[in-house]
Amino acid sequence: ENEKEAHPEDDVAGARPRRIGGRIVAEPRPQIERQRVLGDSHPEIANLRSNVAAALVMLGRLDEAEREQQGAVAIYRAAFGDSHPGLPRTIATLGGIYLKAGDRRAVGTLREALAQQQLRTPYDSTAWLSTASLLVRALARDGATAEGERELARLRRFVNSPALDDPAADSAGGMPRAELLRAEAALLHARGQRDAAIARQGRVVRMWRRLFGNESPDVAIGLFELGEWERERGNVASADTLFRQALRLRRS
Repeated sequence: ENEKEAHPEDDVAGARPRRIGGRIVAEPRPQIERQRVLGDSHPEIANLRSNVAAALVMLGRLDEAEREQQGAVAIYRAAFGDSHPGLPRTIATLGGIYLKAGDRRAVGTLREALAQQQLRTPYDSTAWLSTASLLVRALARDGATAEGERELARLRRFVNSPALDDPAADSAGGMPRAELLRAEAALLHARGQRDAAIARQGRVVRMWRRLFGNESPDVAIGLFELGEWERERGNVASADTLFRQALRLRRS
């Protein structure tokens, strides 16, 4: 009688819904249970809150994701200052959430994450490259294209990749090349070169399909971004197709 009815979107924090006697009920959520045992400020809770934030982003609940990720950053800093190895990535993830939400705090937050990463990892690290690509995209969104170009040039110096104008080189490229293409696409879009931006972003999606498989969340994100740009260009039918593909992947 005390079993709580579960709702699919209530299970973000890790509840495992199961069927009992014809009813769907929610088992205790791991995050809630761990918080009860460890306390709200335990470093392990920071990682859990960051995972919850990622799930909320996929659901489009960016305000809630922002609060969870801010909480994760605060826990790491309260426990370790700036010395915890997970802090730079956690800050970068918060910057990515700001970017998705159209929040101008994205640029400053991503610069902070890069500064933290440079103290810990070399420039060619995957984490640094991902954050630097996010920064270029945030600058492009804010209209700071000249600064974005400088950051993109900095990226190119540390990534050994053939010319981005050559699609044939994509077949042998990995994540570094995909991140470069995605950053360049954002700058092209910010400068009003929408056809070129869409072509670049399409290549990114094809690379992600090859690298991660057709069902990857990254592919869904790339398709959604392509759909937004196609809609801006007035290609409503193409945008609708891309949105439907992205939604199908998010639900799978």
